[in-house]
Amino acid sequence: MTVGFVILSHRPGDQLSRLIAVLDREYSKPPIVCHHDFGQAPLDTSQFGSNVRFVEPHLSTRWGKFTLVEAVLAGIELLYRDADPDWFFLLSAQDFPVMSGRRVMAALEELSCDALIDLRPLDPGAKPGGEITGPESEVVSFYSDVWNRSMKRRFYLSPQYWLPKLRLRPLRIGRVTYRPDREGSHPYGPGFQCFYGDMWFGANRRAAEVLIRPSEKHRALKRHLRNRTFSDETYWHTVLANAPGLRLCRDHRRFARWAGNTGPEALGERDLDAIFASNAFFARKFEADSPVLDRIEKRLASSDRPLRDGPETSTADA
Repeated sequence: MTVGFVILSHRPGDQLSRLIAVLDREYSKPPIVCHHDFGQAPLDTSQFGSNVRFVEPHLSTRWGKFTLVEAVLAGIELLYRDADPDWFFLLSAQDFPVMSGRRVMAALEELSCDALIDLRPLDPGAKPGGEITGPESEVVSFYSDVWNRSMKRRFYLSPQYWLPKLRLRPLRIGRVTYRPDREGSHPYGPGFQCFYGDMWFGANRRAAEVLIRPSEKHRALKRHLRNRTFSDETYWHTVLANAPGLRLCRDHRRFARWAGNTGPEALGERDLDAIFASNAFFARKFEADSPVLDRIEKRLASSDRPLRDGPETSTADA
């Protein structure tokens, strides 16, 4: 079993260095591809080992924008071109492993699915191309509430109009986006439904091939999402959910503590018991200097810690 990683980074490199160091220890210097936005923060890439590659040239990434999708896809393509791991996981530099690599790989060996990805159909009852198993993730259960579903419909299905607006800092003419509450032209339809969910996921080689070898429908989806917000919360969800023959597990094995819909809060000492009881592989997000990371590393290094019995994510029914 080989596991690789694609990491998104845009801050100064201390936190990225620590994440890669612990991945190197837990997974015996796995193949890692990092997309670092050098336009937001400089980074000395020479500090990393030969198992770490960087996407070049980098993209200018912004929160919720399609450039994040492009950065991830470039990372996956480079990872499978050079290393071809059995599985890969998408992480940010603010993520951290909370289960030992030995235990993660043992769990992956027992899985009978192609991806661990939180997702749900935009239209309830929409049929996937393959099979979706397991309940929706409790960590991001709010994605399914009425407000979120309505917001996603506007972001993904409505037409978009841009109106001029005066911006003061600095003084300039900007724009505001208007999305009417109706459907416009979009690439979805029978056999290619819209799915969405949490951005962070893991997948095996079979699912990676679907992502890095786009069909015409996938290219049409890219064109549709290129100027839309939160495209990173729907692109691979839609592509993988509509792929015939794939089996997707909705337990994406991530731990986070969300403040409503505003984003995940920084994790600390108070979250340790919940983190280790969650059966998650990774948790997010952590501040760079958080002392809780020392506690987590010490626990990961404890070789005599017994395996925790968790739910069988490979056999849950949809």
